[in-house]
Order: sequence, then structure tokens, then C-alpha cells
Amino acid sequence: MVNSSNPKITSFIARCVAFIAKSWSSKRLDHHESHRPPRRASFRSLVSAKRDSNQKFKACCARQKAADKECKRKFCDFNSINQNNMLHFLNMCSPREDTVKLMWDCASSRHDHVECCKKRNVLPACMQYCDSSHSVPADYLNHLVCLQNFDAIRDCFRDHLEKNPNIFGDN
Repeated sequence: MVNSSNPKITSFIARCVAFIAKSWSSKRLDHHESHRPPRRASFRSLVSAKRDSNQKFKACCARQKAADKECKRKFCDFNSINQNNMLHFLNMCSPREDTVKLMWDCASSRHDHVECCKKRNVLPACMQYCDSSHSVPADYLNHLVCLQNFDAIRDCFRDHLEKNPNIFGDN
């Protein structure tokens, strides 16, 4: 400590050291408190976070246990299905029981998208693919002309799922 012959100076220095130590200690705590790392999001908040349309589509497909796993893995994604690979999807997945119907239900939300399809200039002959409140037409080969409209139809499905839950209520 301080080696001083004057007791007043020694007492003063001791009080200053105590004051500085106390101030430094409280500032350190305040500093520590103000720079705490942010709290982690709770599991509940992560689970309840709103999903985008593609996540809702994938969640729906995951619940479709009767649908073929390979078809779900390859095509349950709005970014993976388009008018250029639709025939491949139908050729691969149609023979696999109800896979196309189940996946179509997930993509379309079984919703009537006719108004959206009209706005996107989908051909009148293809409107039956837009009204998904009924099952998807199975006579694909009779509607090959509709392939040119598939992206517009898919985008109507995606837009609807962006604002609405999927058929299982997943938001």
C-alpha cells in the first residue's frame, strides 16, 4: 500500500482507492449488463414463426405419408416444378398410386384459383387445373397444351399459400 508518515494522507488515499474500486466494480457490472449477448429465440417462437409458401408446401408433402418418397423429395418444392419438367413429374409419379393427387392437393391447397389464373392469362381449356377444389384431372395427355400455362398456375398456388395455411393448417 502507500508508505506515508501522514495519517491524513494515508486515510485520504485509502478512501480514494476504495472509491475507485467501488466505482470500477459497479461500472464493470453495468458494462457487463449492457453488453450481454442477445437472448436466444425460444423454441416456441421459432416453431410459430410464419413459414413461406414453399415451406408450407414441403410441410404438407411431409404429412402425405401415402405419397411416394422419391417424388416428394424431387418435386415438393415450388422451385423444382415447372412447365419444362412437368411431363417428367407426371411420368415418374403418376404410376405411384395417389402421389400426384396428394402432391397437387398440397401445392394447390384445394383452393379455387380460377380468378388468379384468369389474371395470368391461363387458357380456358386449362382452367380445370386452376379450380383445385375438385381433384386434379387425370387425363394429362389430353391437356398437353396446358403445359405452357403450368408456371402461371403454379404461381397462383404459391401466391395463395404465401398468405394462407396449407391443407393441414400449417402457417
